[in-house]
Amino acid sequence: MNMEITKQTRILLILSLLGIGLVLLTRLVRPNLVDPLPWVGFAFGVLPNFGAGLALPGVFSTVINGYVKSQGREISPTNMIILATFISEAGLFGWEFLQYFFWKYPVDLFDLAATFIGGAIVLGLGLWGSRSVTSN
Repeated sequence: MNMEITKQTRILLILSLLGIGLVLLTRLVRPNLVDPLPWVGFAFGVLPNFGAGLALPGVFSTVINGYVKSQGREISPTNMIILATFISEAGLFGWEFLQYFFWKYPVDLFDLAATFIGGAIVLGLGLWGSRSVTSN
């Protein structure tokens, strides 16, 4: 069994681990911040959304790839990363709006922007990694 790890897979793995690390860092540090500088408070406020935007597409691409292979089919690396990013961004944006409707939390445009930027980074680097896979 040949287990060659493609450039796209390595990129998604690194971004997923980075994103999860940012979320964990925020969970550990933010409760202990005492009178932080405004930019530090802002950064730790949007960091979980940015981290989730980085982490979830890699997780979903693994799930999508596994499901498609279990059906005896193939999915192109380009389509996989586009679908995974779309699903994760839709879910993260949906969660932000669910919080508004069910718990009356305000919709934070900075959180939405951070989520979008994280997803855009994953999409761009994932497509760049898949381009090198298909060009070989």
